[in-house]
Amino acid sequence: ELVILLDLYWHRKQLLRNGQQIASSSFKVGDCSWSFHYYPNGVSSSCKDYISFFVTLDSRVAEPIKAWSRFSLLDQAGEPVPGNSVHTDVREHFEIGASHGCDLFIRKKFLEASEHLVDGCFTVWWEI
Repeated sequence: ELVILLDLYWHRKQLLRNGQQIASSSFKVGDCSWSFHYYPNGVSSSCKDYISFFVTLDSRVAEPIKAWSRFSLLDQAGEPVPGNSVHTDVREHFEIGASHGCDLFIRKKFLEASEHLVDGCFTVWWEI
């Protein structure tokens, strides 16, 4: 699992168009390397009112691996916000670049009006 602090929300929302992302550096989970992809204006036009999150396999695997993820918005105390967690289906990953995630993680209007966006920052918990 990984706790991710996302900063500069307002700036990134203005800078990046729908379908554009910010990718993290690779990090290890188990025997695999992954990267985290944040779409502040959604991954596609059908989810432009939402924030999207995906994780991508960045390392070669000898045989396919199965993985699922849970993405949760955290409150200021570091606890999951009720009703703001998404669990993906199990997906099989067998090559670099294989990904899974959530198109409709959180509605931007909800986040912007909530106490969970503080000084342009919010926190997401990712479990794989």
